[in-house]
Amino acid sequence: MKKMKLVGLTRVKNEEMMMQEHLDHMAKFCDSICVYDDRSTNGTLEIIKNHPKVKKILRTSKRWKPKPVGTVKDPLELWKKNQKMLNAARRSLKPDWFIF
Repeated sequence: MKKMKLVGLTRVKNEEMMMQEHLDHMAKFCDSICVYDDRSTNGTLEIIKNHPKVKKILRTSKRWKPKPVGTVKDPLELWKKNQKMLNAARRSLKPDWFIF
């Protein structure tokens, strides 16, 4: 019987304090991990780059601009980023299943 390949997907921005623990937890059940980084400005990207299960890293191409407190994020923009990550992971990591 073929073992199913499970790929974890996660989007982050400036999650340095919890990133190692988050990736270690995902690594317990994921064969590989794809991370979409929204241009972190702290040590998040270095943690991601050094984790052995992270096989794909995407970064947003434009500078992140903070929105006023209470402003709802554009759902279409969020969907596009998630779709980009899903498509990139599908092409390069060839999973049977994803977990987000």
